[in-house]
Amino acid sequence: MPITVAYTYDTLGNVVLALTESAVDTFGANGALSLSSVSFTGAPITGGTATTNVPLILISPAGQAVSTSWNTNGTFLGFNSTSGWTGNFIDCQKNGVSQFRVSQTGCLVVGSGGLTVTNGANLGVLCQATLFRLTALLTPATAAATGTLGDMKYDTGFIYICTATDTWKRVAIATW
Repeated sequence: MPITVAYTYDTLGNVVLALTESAVDTFGANGALSLSSVSFTGAPITGGTATTNVPLILISPAGQAVSTSWNTNGTFLGFNSTSGWTGNFIDCQKNGVSQFRVSQTGCLVVGSGGLTVTNGANLGVLCQATLFRLTALLTPATAAATGTLGDMKYDTGFIYICTATDTWKRVAIATW
């Protein structure tokens, strides 16, 4: 049995969909919808203002005010939560263990496998925070210890950087 979709329009003219339970796709006890497969087509609205542009797919609680800060170049997937909500916007799990998530504060959390960028892609990191923290003290055993270009480690006396395969250099750190 397919999902029944009813739609209405909000005060800005956006379509609001209401999904009802079916035999294949179910609502959980907490109101979460589990879908076997969904396909969306179309494009995000562009060329308007941050108030009139909305994502192609917008996930927002019923009754939540429509956000007025969407990108005017368009957004494909948007999440809008109520103030005070403390969950995750995205949480990808494997066997019940979170592998990748985006918290309500916008923090990207990657599981124990770490973040890997492949196919020659570059990963630029911009940290606009008052704090950047590495959480484990790790020390290469020797200057020829196993390592990959760009690896960084530290301990209480040195910061170590792998400058080539299995080649480590270090710089001393001290209080002042």
